Amino acid sequence: MQVITLNKESFRRACNALAGMCGADGYRPDCLVGICKGGVYVADEVAHSFPDATRFDVALSRPSTRHKGAAFRRMVGGMSRPVQDFMRKVESRIHSLMHAERRKVRIAPLSTEFVRFLASRPEARVLIVDDAVDSGITMARLLKSLTSQFPKLRITTAVITVTTRRPAMQPDYALYNNQTLIRFPWSSDAK
Repeated sequence: MQVITLNKESFRRACNALAGMCGADGYRPDCLVGICKGGVYVADEVAHSFPDATRFDVALSRPSTRHKGAAFRRMVGGMSRPVQDFMRKVESRIHSLMHAERRKVRIAPLSTEFVRFLASRPEARVLIVDDAVDSGITMARLLKSLTSQFPKLRITTAVITVTTRRPAMQPDYALYNNQTLIRFPWSSDAK
């Protein structure tokens, strides 16, 4: 397992590469959805490659995400990079062992505009992007929610990295699909 640090410029290049993977076979989404928080940043960059796609964001959360507070960010931010990398690997391993917590994913109500868009285009090509698939539960829950409400949607998923060996769902496209952990520009331990 390796840890890669992306600064703003290398993050933009990664998003462009991901968009290139998605569009390589001529795929053009009607709708681009970013999963809050990290997926919104990815969607903002990927949107440059698909300017005709209508943009929406969806909020989802895992309990572990809510527990990272300001004190944690200050503590981790002051550590050396090798210690930060080690902490990321430990956190990833703990998450992979916590099956019960991974199932507690909440999907915020979809925006009225998003629901109207999907209802008016029941066979829309929807590209859902996120920064990472860890357990895969978050993305799987969103897919289940959307396909239960709009069964004819043609959904494609893309992420920068898949961090675990066997996630609950495998995205259609992943820039890194080899358990690579990424320190994004907005990460707690990014300097």
